Amino acid sequence: MSSENAIHIAIELSVSSWLVAVKTISGATKSRLHRLEGGDASGLLKLIAELQTRASTQPGDVAEVSCCFEAGRDGFWLYRLLTAHGIAAYVLEPTSILVNRRARRAKTDRLDAEGMLRVLAAWLNGDRQICSMVRVPTPDEEDAKRTHREREHLVQERLRIENRIEALLFTQGIRGRPSLRSWERDVAALRTGDGRELPPFLRAELDRLRRRLLLALELIRELETERAKTLDAAAMDDRVTQKIVSLKQHGQRLRIASRIICAPALSEMSPGVRLTISRRPSVSTAICRLRPTIFFPAS
Repeated sequence: MSSENAIHIAIELSVSSWLVAVKTISGATKSRLHRLEGGDASGLLKLIAELQTRASTQPGDVAEVSCCFEAGRDGFWLYRLLTAHGIAAYVLEPTSILVNRRARRAKTDRLDAEGMLRVLAAWLNGDRQICSMVRVPTPDEEDAKRTHREREHLVQERLRIENRIEALLFTQGIRGRPSLRSWERDVAALRTGDGRELPPFLRAELDRLRRRLLLALELIRELETERAKTLDAAAMDDRVTQKIVSLKQHGQRLRIASRIICAPALSEMSPGVRLTISRRPSVSTAICRLRPTIFFPAS
């Protein structure tokens, strides 16, 4: 790999097209722009191969390529594709790039791509304060987050439906919402602020919202059950989890032992004395202290 003819590439990703900004260290100071169709990974690899061929000064010499793009909706599949083909790829954290906030600035794909080129060059030169690079998770790590993220979306959906039901009832002068367990009875008993029954179309809409809410709750329970099974399976291989479980079991044994030690004193206490047991656990033992407290029973 030749560092003298290194190539820096910045990709501005969008849905319809990709704007590829290219700059060679030994070449012209102005960057060259190439536009590809959005998602055209084979076209990008072909373009990079052509750039390496042009930048090679000697037979068998391959120019070093460094490529960057901002983290976004495209995820990390492009990073994995580039690294699999031996291309150094970097994922920029968009909010960490320093910009001038005092003046209004133009924002176009060309300016963004050229700005990423400058950021990439500074990063490769050792300036770690210029921006933050995203740590790309492995496919298994990324998939492991899927359950938690899906549950977050379902919880948001549940809250949105509940708020919608309350808002519809509030327009009729009704505060609060019926219980899901006795929905039919509660809805039939509802009366508007002026004493009318709920209109039929409103009741139909509320019933559809109820069914959507029940579905969201069912999916949340399903995800929680699946996550619990996954955690139980992973606990057998996780040393930290095993240590926590061991300490928890040890604490339970200490509580049982302290009760056994302090139990004989209970029979010796007078009826007007209340026994207060406080346990202060240490590394290996639990200190059991008896602190009698005088109280007056209710007559």
